[in-house]
Parts: sequence; structure tokens; C-alpha cells
Amino acid sequence: MQTLLRRYDLLRGIDPKRFTAKGEEQVTLLLRTVFESSNGAAALTVPILRAVSGCMHKTWVEKGLAFIEAYDRIHLVGLHGMLTDLGLED
Repeated sequence: MQTLLRRYDLLRGIDPKRFTAKGEEQVTLLLRTVFESSNGAAALTVPILRAVSGCMHKTWVEKGLAFIEAYDRIHLVGLHGMLTDLGLED
């Protein structure tokens, strides 16, 4: 989380028009997206948080609650388990 905070704040300092969100806002949204979806606390792992963070494009995030609700239909823990079984966990 500290790395994400720092990265978002650095990018915002470089190009504030392109990177408008603060690090705290992005990390809060990331945690809410994973924890408040049907995945719950079991999905609060580094690989899953990294994957979801990579999907947080501005266009999708601007959809608000619909962005978080979309993750109710994705079983992140099961998906991560399947990728691990295939040797693709990274």
C-alpha cells in the first residue's frame, strides 16, 4: 500500500492534469473494491490487490459504485487459486 501511495502521489506531481487522484483516494478505493465486494477479506492479498489496482483505469473508476459492484460477479480468490494451480500466479 505504501508503494501505491507513493507512486500515485509522484505521478500526480509530474502530471496533475492526467493523474488527478491522490494516493490516499486510490488506495481507499482499491481496498473498498476488494473488501466490499462479495470477495471480502479473503481477497486482501498482495497478488489480488496488485491485479485489481492494475484495472483501476480512470474511465472505469469514474463509474463510482458500479465499479465496485462489478467485482461482486468476479470470484477473485477462486480465480487466483486457478491461476496458481496453472503456475501463473504472478
